[in-house]
Amino acid sequence: MKADEPNGPAEGSQASSESTELTDEAFEALTADLRDPADVRYKQYPRPSLELVSVLDLPSVIGKRLVVVARSKQSGKPASYSNLRAASEVFTDEAGSWIRIAEEWRWYMWVALPEDSRPPMCPRSKARPTVNVWVDPLS
Repeated sequence: MKADEPNGPAEGSQASSESTELTDEAFEALTADLRDPADVRYKQYPRPSLELVSVLDLPSVIGKRLVVVARSKQSGKPASYSNLRAASEVFTDEAGSWIRIAEEWRWYMWVALPEDSRPPMCPRSKARPTVNVWVDPLS
Protein backbone atom coordinates (compact mmCIF):
# COMPACT_ATOMS: atom_id res chain seq x y z
CA MET A 1 0.00 0.00 0.00
CA LYS A 2 1.34 3.43 -0.89
CA ALA A 3 1.56 6.29 1.59
CA ASP A 4 -0.96 8.38 -0.36
CA GLU A 5 -3.56 5.57 -0.09
CA PRO A 6 -4.42 5.44 3.66
CA ASN A 7 -7.62 3.40 3.20
CA GLY A 8 -6.29 0.85 0.75
CA PRO A 9 -5.57 0.90 -2.96
CA ALA A 10 -7.48 3.36 -5.09
CA GLU A 11 -10.47 2.06 -6.99
CA GLY A 12 -9.42 0.30 -10.17
CA SER A 13 -5.84 -0.29 -9.02
CA GLN A 14 -4.50 -3.71 -8.08
CA ALA A 15 -2.98 -4.47 -4.70
CA SER A 16 0.68 -5.37 -4.78
CA SER A 17 1.49 -9.05 -4.55
CA GLU A 18 3.75 -8.34 -1.57
CA SER A 19 0.77 -7.43 0.63
CA THR A 20 -1.10 -10.72 0.02
CA GLU A 21 1.79 -13.19 0.23
CA LEU A 22 3.43 -14.41 3.40
CA THR A 23 7.11 -15.13 3.46
CA ASP A 24 8.15 -18.57 4.62
CA GLU A 25 9.49 -17.13 7.86
CA ALA A 26 6.26 -15.25 8.60
CA PHE A 27 4.18 -18.35 7.90
CA GLU A 28 6.39 -20.45 10.18
CA ALA A 29 6.03 -17.86 12.94
CA LEU A 30 2.21 -17.81 12.60
CA THR A 31 1.83 -21.58 12.63
CA ALA A 32 4.56 -22.50 15.13
CA ASP A 33 2.10 -23.29 17.92
CA LEU A 34 -0.02 -25.46 15.60
CA ARG A 35 2.83 -27.84 14.79
CA ASP A 36 3.69 -29.01 18.30
CA PRO A 37 0.63 -29.95 20.38
CA ALA A 38 2.91 -30.43 23.41
CA ASP A 39 3.28 -26.65 23.53
CA VAL A 40 -0.44 -26.20 24.13
CA ARG A 41 -1.59 -26.86 27.67
CA TYR A 42 -5.16 -27.82 28.48
CA LYS A 43 -6.62 -28.56 31.85
CA GLN A 44 -7.54 -32.20 32.02
CA TYR A 45 -10.79 -33.05 33.75
CA PRO A 46 -11.69 -36.50 35.03
CA ARG A 47 -13.62 -38.70 32.63
CA PRO A 48 -17.33 -38.58 33.39
CA SER A 49 -18.75 -41.87 34.52
CA LEU A 50 -21.40 -42.87 32.06
CA GLU A 51 -23.23 -46.00 33.01
CA LEU A 52 -25.81 -46.90 30.41
CA VAL A 53 -29.20 -48.15 31.52
CA SER A 54 -31.19 -50.83 29.74
CA VAL A 55 -34.39 -49.59 28.09
CA LEU A 56 -36.20 -52.38 29.94
CA ASP A 57 -35.23 -50.90 33.31
CA LEU A 58 -37.01 -47.55 32.84
CA PRO A 59 -40.76 -46.92 33.00
CA SER A 60 -40.70 -44.41 30.11
CA VAL A 61 -38.07 -44.02 27.41
CA ILE A 62 -39.68 -42.09 24.57
CA GLY A 63 -37.49 -39.16 23.58
CA LYS A 64 -34.48 -40.42 25.54
CA ARG A 65 -31.04 -40.51 23.91
CA LEU A 66 -30.05 -44.09 23.08
CA VAL A 67 -26.90 -46.07 22.44
CA VAL A 68 -27.24 -49.19 20.31
CA VAL A 69 -24.61 -51.91 20.22
CA ALA A 70 -24.59 -53.78 16.92
CA ARG A 71 -22.18 -55.46 14.55
CA SER A 72 -20.23 -52.97 12.43
CA LYS A 73 -20.79 -53.35 8.69
CA GLN A 74 -17.17 -52.40 7.99
CA SER A 75 -15.26 -54.50 10.53
CA GLY A 76 -17.82 -57.09 11.57
CA LYS A 77 -17.00 -56.35 15.22
CA PRO A 78 -19.43 -54.96 17.80
CA ALA A 79 -19.67 -51.18 17.72
CA SER A 80 -21.78 -48.62 19.55
CA TYR A 81 -24.01 -46.17 17.70
CA SER A 82 -25.25 -42.96 19.27
CA ASN A 83 -27.16 -39.82 18.17
CA LEU A 84 -30.34 -41.85 18.33
CA ARG A 85 -33.63 -41.22 20.14
CA ALA A 86 -36.36 -43.53 21.34
CA ALA A 87 -39.31 -42.91 19.04
CA SER A 88 -41.64 -45.18 21.02
CA GLU A 89 -41.98 -46.90 24.33
CA VAL A 90 -40.89 -50.51 24.62
CA PHE A 91 -43.49 -52.88 23.19
CA THR A 92 -43.69 -56.66 23.11
CA ASP A 93 -45.08 -59.24 20.77
CA GLU A 94 -44.63 -62.99 20.31
CA ALA A 95 -41.06 -62.41 19.02
CA GLY A 96 -39.89 -60.39 22.04
CA SER A 97 -39.42 -56.83 23.26
CA TRP A 98 -38.93 -54.03 20.74
CA ILE A 99 -38.41 -50.29 20.57
CA ARG A 100 -38.64 -47.87 17.67
CA ILE A 101 -35.43 -45.89 17.15
CA ALA A 102 -34.90 -42.75 15.06
CA GLU A 103 -31.93 -40.60 14.23
CA GLU A 104 -31.81 -37.72 16.66
CA TRP A 105 -32.38 -34.99 14.08
CA ARG A 106 -35.40 -36.84 12.62
CA TRP A 107 -36.91 -37.24 16.06
CA TYR A 108 -36.58 -33.50 16.77
CA MET A 109 -38.12 -32.65 13.39
CA TRP A 110 -41.02 -34.99 14.13
CA VAL A 111 -41.60 -33.56 17.63
CA ALA A 112 -41.45 -29.99 16.26
CA LEU A 113 -44.47 -30.63 14.04
CA PRO A 114 -47.85 -29.47 15.36
CA GLU A 115 -49.63 -32.37 17.04
CA ASP A 116 -52.62 -32.22 14.71
CA SER A 117 -50.41 -32.70 11.62
CA ARG A 118 -47.77 -34.99 13.15
CA PRO A 119 -47.73 -38.58 11.85
CA PRO A 120 -48.48 -41.15 14.57
CA MET A 121 -44.97 -42.62 14.20
CA CYS A 122 -41.66 -40.87 13.64
CA PRO A 123 -40.85 -41.24 9.92
CA ARG A 124 -37.99 -43.59 9.11
CA SER A 125 -37.83 -44.93 12.65
CA LYS A 126 -36.92 -48.60 12.89
CA ALA A 127 -38.04 -51.26 15.32
CA ARG A 128 -35.08 -52.91 17.05
CA PRO A 129 -34.91 -55.66 19.65
CA THR A 130 -34.28 -54.18 23.08
CA VAL A 131 -31.47 -56.59 23.98
CA ASN A 132 -28.68 -54.21 22.86
CA VAL A 133 -30.39 -50.84 23.31
CA TRP A 134 -29.26 -48.63 26.17
CA VAL A 135 -30.39 -45.27 27.51
CA ASP A 136 -27.90 -42.47 28.06
CA PRO A 137 -28.65 -41.46 31.67
CA LEU A 138 -27.70 -37.84 30.96
CA SER A 139 -30.45 -37.38 28.38
